[in-house]
Amino acid sequence: MFAGKAKTLLCFCTCVLFFPFVSCDSDDSDDIYEDYPHKEGCDNILRRIDYMADIEWIPLKGIPTLVGSLSKGSRQKGLIYSSVKEIDKSVGYDVSMETFLTAVKNIDGCLYNENLKDASKQGNGAAAYYGTVCSGLVGYAYGLKMQYPTHLYDSLSCFEHIEPTFDNIELCDALWEPGHVVIVSRVFDRNGKKCIETTEANGEGIVRTMYNSWGLLHRYKKTHWRIYRLKDLRNVPEAEPWPIISDSYDILTYRGDKVTYRQGEEVVLNILSKAEYTDYVLVSDKDSTSFPLSSKSITLTNLPPGSYRVYLRKGGVLSKPTFFEVLSTFVKVTGYGAKVEFSFASLNATPIGVKVCLEDGTTQVMREFNEQEINTRVSSVTLPDVANPIYLKVFFQGKYGRVTNEPIRIK
Repeated sequence: MFAGKAKTLLCFCTCVLFFPFVSCDSDDSDDIYEDYPHKEGCDNILRRIDYMADIEWIPLKGIPTLVGSLSKGSRQKGLIYSSVKEIDKSVGYDVSMETFLTAVKNIDGCLYNENLKDASKQGNGAAAYYGTVCSGLVGYAYGLKMQYPTHLYDSLSCFEHIEPTFDNIELCDALWEPGHVVIVSRVFDRNGKKCIETTEANGEGIVRTMYNSWGLLHRYKKTHWRIYRLKDLRNVPEAEPWPIISDSYDILTYRGDKVTYRQGEEVVLNILSKAEYTDYVLVSDKDSTSFPLSSKSITLTNLPPGSYRVYLRKGGVLSKPTFFEVLSTFVKVTGYGAKVEFSFASLNATPIGVKVCLEDGTTQVMREFNEQEINTRVSSVTLPDVANPIYLKVFFQGKYGRVTNEPIRIK
């Protein structure tokens, strides 16, 4: 049982004084979980949390973070913290965990050669090309279709508001404070007293912390914190299967394997193999074409929408392929004003929802499309009252992940 894993936290004196963690082990703590209602939904949430927090991987060279970089060869546990809202490369939403882990294998790829902190339009604090933030972890754990930022939680109908007291906290609750959210990943009894564990994404990565009542209230004593509880735990989807990643690849896209591109984007392929392949084979939904191999990097342009795989070849021998898809993302603004009207369509993707954001990706408005909007392919959104330029993005879901249209400035 996920909630019954033995966990140990060593608490040094300085931590006790300034950040009151609770030390516990399996000998004197029992999970309060067996009789919990909607246990299956909680199991799915806990599996999703573990998926993001416990996945292990090793960088091939340094990866930029908010506070420096991850060192080559250092074993990592859990996802990277990175605010990727400007480019929409959030693990669990825009890309899968499998894509992230394959990107780790490509030393010539995006994880090792992109620093979003330097490239950001407005310095949004991002660093690594793929990653997650607090709302990404919590939203993914709940199986929410959109990655809603914390400042929109109060308006989401999927949550009920619970009076913020320690006694009211239950397993899988979201504990919110201005600008941040954590999720309760364990509730247990230690020496006759209730304790909880929270899991969160912060600048250090994915962090688990244990609290008694005094410790948690001490953390939130200077903030107006809240408890949000998912109304329908029964419908939380299972996480995708734990990815099985090959130790080596002969060819990968610059962004990893099983990657989603929007139509018009260049697809860069990196040759990782030391074998003497002579050509590469591009296979689409409709045909297969081979080309001579003349460099360690290949750039494909003007690809029509569809699913693709690319092999290296020497004689009759084919390498392991890399997979990607190209999605069409048609969005057109049809009416301007306080409420902007727009239409959308795709030849091979499912429209998910709309986001109105600043140039750096900071969300102002976000919501899912309803059935009528998806059927008619038209929608509208009320503009927020902000002085900054704002942009419209529509999310489209493909087989491997999701993309948006090229952002349209609407104000």
